Amino acid sequence: MRTLRINRRSHSCEVRVGCDVSDLVNMIKGRRMIIVTDRNVQELYGNRFTSANVIEIGIGEKAKIPGTVMKVIEGLMNLEVDRSNIIIGLGGGVVCDVTGYVCATYLNGMNYVLVPTTLDAMVDVQVGGRCGINFGGVKDLIGAFHQPDFIIIDLDFLDTLPREELPNGFALMIKLAAIRDRELFLHLEDHVSEIRSLKKEDIEYVIYSGLSLKGQLVEMDEKNPGERVALDLGHTFGHAIESVYGLPHGKATGIGLILAARLSRKRGWLGQEELNRLTALVGSYDLPTTFKLDAVRMLDAIKRDKKRQGHQLSFVLLNHIGRTKIELVPLHDVETLLKS
Repeated sequence: MRTLRINRRSHSCEVRVGCDVSDLVNMIKGRRMIIVTDRNVQELYGNRFTSANVIEIGIGEKAKIPGTVMKVIEGLMNLEVDRSNIIIGLGGGVVCDVTGYVCATYLNGMNYVLVPTTLDAMVDVQVGGRCGINFGGVKDLIGAFHQPDFIIIDLDFLDTLPREELPNGFALMIKLAAIRDRELFLHLEDHVSEIRSLKKEDIEYVIYSGLSLKGQLVEMDEKNPGERVALDLGHTFGHAIESVYGLPHGKATGIGLILAARLSRKRGWLGQEELNRLTALVGSYDLPTTFKLDAVRMLDAIKRDKKRQGHQLSFVLLNHIGRTKIELVPLHDVETLLKS
């Protein structure tokens, strides 16, 4: 097990990578526990938490909406939950996001623990507490910053994860490495078979390394638009792809990462060799490296991005693998790239 502590001015969070979820009972020290989860996770693991109250939400991105938030809040009210209790988000990225947002708002802030059960949620869990929900077809338009007390990453959950879901997590690992960790990037290149086969030692290492990077950025910059905005690499394109085509977050981020790298190349920041290297790494983890885009629909989605400033958009670009820069890019240049 590897332990990481994320310190913020308002709150600190302990992340335990490779921890057994059964340790949760000892960590919450006898407090009443309310679990937020979805039907799939409840069917697989509900018998491990028989003493907890459970609030079940819908499955998938379509459940990440204000209506779901209100459903959870109504459930908390019916259970007469107060601030001495603790809420557990047990599930994938949607469950974690909804739980975080509810806890940021209910009773002006509740203590909570996240237990991600999918690889993409483990890699992209709320280190730093940023959580959001979708509205009006726009990804994460409504959000808050509210850090959990603990994050428990039990790698045994991956044993029941469908194999086709794994590339979603691999894409987010590659993104984190490309941002600011050349050593992690090299490890991803050199250990493809071990990571794809979920060898515990390698998976624990890459998850811990990625979360450590996120933790460093969060500690330097509690809220955007400082250092932590680098975490948005590939997200502008990725979120648009999610909205237009309904691809899962990880696979959309993988395509978005390549598009961001191509834009970086066109802007003169990234060399062709590094662009090829990044594209090859994405492909080696069973992720698409080409995708037929409708430029008009994509641009319409991108124009609704919260980072837009008039006729320009703030993009995270790559200035070599392991180094990023922020640049305002005219929407015309984005359109030209999408049409190509």
